[in-house]
Amino acid sequence: MRLSYFLLPIFIVSCTSQNKFTKAGVIHVTTKFYDKLTQQYTIETIFPDMKLWYNKELFIEEIKTVETYRDTNGVATRKTPVAYYLFIDRNSKSFYHYSSFSDTARIIDKYILPDTAMIKGMGGWAFYRGSGISVAGTLETLTDTIIEKIVYKRTQVPVISNGFQVTIIAYQRCDRIGSVLQLDENLGKKLRCPVTRMDYLPSSVDPMPISSEINYLRDSLTKEEIRIFDAWEKNMKRHPVSK
Repeated sequence: MRLSYFLLPIFIVSCTSQNKFTKAGVIHVTTKFYDKLTQQYTIETIFPDMKLWYNKELFIEEIKTVETYRDTNGVATRKTPVAYYLFIDRNSKSFYHYSSFSDTARIIDKYILPDTAMIKGMGGWAFYRGSGISVAGTLETLTDTIIEKIVYKRTQVPVISNGFQVTIIAYQRCDRIGSVLQLDENLGKKLRCPVTRMDYLPSSVDPMPISSEINYLRDSLTKEEIRIFDAWEKNMKRHPVSK
């Protein structure tokens, strides 16, 4: 038996229209659930991860699905195949779905969306939209932590989630000041450093919380990746989207 889930990421990332991308690179975004046994955020059974390439005002998002297979013994196997690649021009708000990650890929859909609209198809990262986080109290500065040689500032933040007050730990990368690739721009402004990880702490109203995280894989693109961006940018001119 196979169970397939086509899900939107539950985190919302925002940016201001005034900011401009000064670099190109690749990031990896994950959303994990809290495991009571290990007391770590390691459960990945629902939301697929996302790889994202950016080049100035252009984005390519790897849109995945989650498929769970169960054998006759009830043993589950999880797979996250790529459904398509979402190409976004940040200036014109043009969206293109591509069949593969190549300079000869086929366009399978194209459209323009207003800032308030949900992304069509299987979702994606609506980076141009505002955040839904509502701070509900005093922020508390915690000690810095080092993870894989990266220094993170940490802040404890009370927020309202689904009508309940819960607590998150916001991890900030002050070496990434100026980056729009963060989990909550408004909170990042308040903390003066981009928020690249948010852990919702377990509580009676949220016994299985989540952790969303951005990992910066590279601050550059390969020659092949640049060739794909160039080809898809030319496709925008050949196949413009009508409003």
